[in-house]
Amino acid sequence: MQRSRWLWRAIASVSVLFALLFAGGFGYAVKTVIAPNGAIASVTDGNEEAPLAREESVEIVALGDSLTFGYGDSTGLGYVGRLRALLEERTGVPAHVVGNFAANGYTTVQVLADLKEREGIAEALRRADVVVMTAGGNDLLRLGDEIDVEAFLANIPETQANIREILVTIRDITPEARIYYVGLYNPFIEESDIEGTSQAVQRWNAAAFEALLAEEDATFVPTFDLFQHGVERFLATDRYHLNDEGYARIAERLAALLE
Repeated sequence: MQRSRWLWRAIASVSVLFALLFAGGFGYAVKTVIAPNGAIASVTDGNEEAPLAREESVEIVALGDSLTFGYGDSTGLGYVGRLRALLEERTGVPAHVVGNFAANGYTTVQVLADLKEREGIAEALRRADVVVMTAGGNDLLRLGDEIDVEAFLANIPETQANIREILVTIRDITPEARIYYVGLYNPFIEESDIEGTSQAVQRWNAAAFEALLAEEDATFVPTFDLFQHGVERFLATDRYHLNDEGYARIAERLAALLE
């Protein structure tokens, strides 16, 4: 009788082990579907964020380069203006862009200098509930330059260090605002004569994601998967920046995270 009980306990233990292994495998499969080909899912520090509908208004500050400026969008809205409209429509709460301080061609060094020296940024950040930004693309590859994957990769460590300093500086000015860093997509993904661009872009996205982990209420927003297939449809005439539809996609993703 004791041997029989031992046998059933052993069978039960093995069953539990296999169930756990299956659950782990299933979780990995779900992650692969949600973040295909290494697209990093957006994360925060793990705390639940209060719905924006509880706020009296939503104050947005935008920082960074041409993607946050909205270059290529015929309406001039970019993802920032579209995000404001979506939040107001979906939450019923007034949303305002306190300031969009992004500029075409800006590197992380210039974003950092603005944060420390440009008049009006600190005041705007102190009012902010939400900070959105793109930065790093111009450090890694300048528009018009020949695409050099090795140089792109070599520039990642210094650019990541600058992103870390940018995040610390923002947090020193505005301790409570939520920060959303918009990751890079690959505009060259369908260029068959250029190899390694997707791997390089995802290496940068991983580095940016790592930098954000050090800050509370800082979220990496992936965009690689949004333009992984049929990217030409979403690009402006320069074949690098986004068009109206491309910026609308980023605004939709941000809105889904913020609602």
